Amino acid sequence: MKIEFPRITISRIRLRHIKLSLVDLLMFLLFCALWLSYEQHPSAVADAAFYRIATIALAYAAGRIVVSQSPKLIGWLLLLITAGWCCYEAVLGLMQIFGSRHSNHFLYACTGTFFNPGPFGGFLAVCLSLLVASFTVIKSKIWHYAAGATIFVVAVILPSTMSRSGLLGLGCSMAVLALSIEKYRDFIKKYWYAVLVATLIAGAGAYLFKKNSADGRMFMNKISVQAMLGNGLSGVGLGKYSGIYGQQQHDYFANQIQICDDGGIDISSVSEKERLTCDCPERAFNEYLGIGVEAGPVAMLLFVMVIVVSVINLLRRKSPFAYGLITLAIFAFFSYPFDIPEFQIMLAVFLAFGATVEGQGNTAGTSFGVAAVALLGLLFANQHSAQKARAWAEGEWAKTDYWYRQQYYNYVVEDGDTLMPQLMHDYRFLFAYGQSLNREGFYAKSDSVLMLGTAISSDPMFWNVMGNNSLAQGRYREAEERYRHAFLMVPNRLYPLCLLAKLYHAEGDTAKFLNAAAMVNSFKAKIESANTEMLRREINEIKRNYYD
Repeated sequence: MKIEFPRITISRIRLRHIKLSLVDLLMFLLFCALWLSYEQHPSAVADAAFYRIATIALAYAAGRIVVSQSPKLIGWLLLLITAGWCCYEAVLGLMQIFGSRHSNHFLYACTGTFFNPGPFGGFLAVCLSLLVASFTVIKSKIWHYAAGATIFVVAVILPSTMSRSGLLGLGCSMAVLALSIEKYRDFIKKYWYAVLVATLIAGAGAYLFKKNSADGRMFMNKISVQAMLGNGLSGVGLGKYSGIYGQQQHDYFANQIQICDDGGIDISSVSEKERLTCDCPERAFNEYLGIGVEAGPVAMLLFVMVIVVSVINLLRRKSPFAYGLITLAIFAFFSYPFDIPEFQIMLAVFLAFGATVEGQGNTAGTSFGVAAVALLGLLFANQHSAQKARAWAEGEWAKTDYWYRQQYYNYVVEDGDTLMPQLMHDYRFLFAYGQSLNREGFYAKSDSVLMLGTAISSDPMFWNVMGNNSLAQGRYREAEERYRHAFLMVPNRLYPLCLLAKLYHAEGDTAKFLNAAAMVNSFKAKIESANTEMLRREINEIKRNYYD
């Protein structure tokens, strides 16, 4: 297939009519489903989440109008932009590996302009699949030289990101591309068994390379499905995935772990693999299940349909953007790309190309597109003003956070009330402010702030500090319940068990303290460190007083 640069004359520069497509309808229904969830579950964190949705929707609507004017010209421009952007990221990654530039994460040498190597690897994989596909479809020597050089640089740097999900997405899109080319398709048909064995070996190797991480993602998906099925068609509310995940994981383990009357906790009936695998994730690491939990299964199904229909449309037109969208869609199963602006732009662009169909449009379609851009623009502007206020508060909090880390809690308390209205979506702020109130003796107020945090975070430390509030006020049974809640949320952490032991010592219950101390000494934590050894020493020092 030969693709030529389109020629544009002055007489052709005019607004062409837009032909509405199935993707447009699905996108409209998806936006309505997300907006309905937003209206039914209003909150500060939902406001922040809906701002991202409005951004993607506006970019898609504007992209539809632009792409429909000249798909070939816009496609060429975007391919050139992608090649340049990707080459810059890859070269920057190489410089970071060789030490001439610093990465954005202290644990990893190579992150590009991203904050960790996972999204960086996903971005490179999406760009690489798009460029390889364009290399096979577009018959232009100039483009072959430009794309080939970029492909080489990206192929060199991509393995160093160790992004298994990015490589998986790239592999899937390249497999689809191979099946579309006759000579590769014939080879696969002839040696399908060898291809199957190689695929299984590669999959097993990717799993074993980071086995604990892979097990953790599968367990997260299991809990996420339970949360989605148990919270109705409209979900739990935008931005509240982490909070409901923590509650769902607590309920899951609470049904298996036995709490004894003598203060002991029996974990023998719990799968040791699941107990040591579980954690308190900040994100879903699966965009589809994340949407399903927050906005309900209908919204998740609509999103899947948007992706599938767009891919089919692009494949039928032999568009290289199909392979970029396939890679991005696979990557979204294992990461959080749509929280990141670069991927939001990519998604909107790919869907805009997927929605553009051949044929004469009509005035109704054009009017609908212009009206959509205007309405979404007003919505975005309204959300953007709130986002600016949140950004100001986050800047102010960055200054106050210094005093929090230096344990000047009174300074945090002084600024907390001022920042609270704009930072109720930030669980890190809520925890720091709630803990500072605890340290300064404002226990009731600390509880109210920390309780807000439990709705948007799965971190059991919120419950530990609330337990400390109860203990400081002499409400021992309430403190005991909160410490147990923290343990059941993530039953591989030693700290809640130590707090329970100290609680029983404080109220003078010798039998319960000794049972809790024995549990602390025999308990296998997920991560054994100097900190866990220090916690055990503290409990054993108290225990010695019982025998002196």
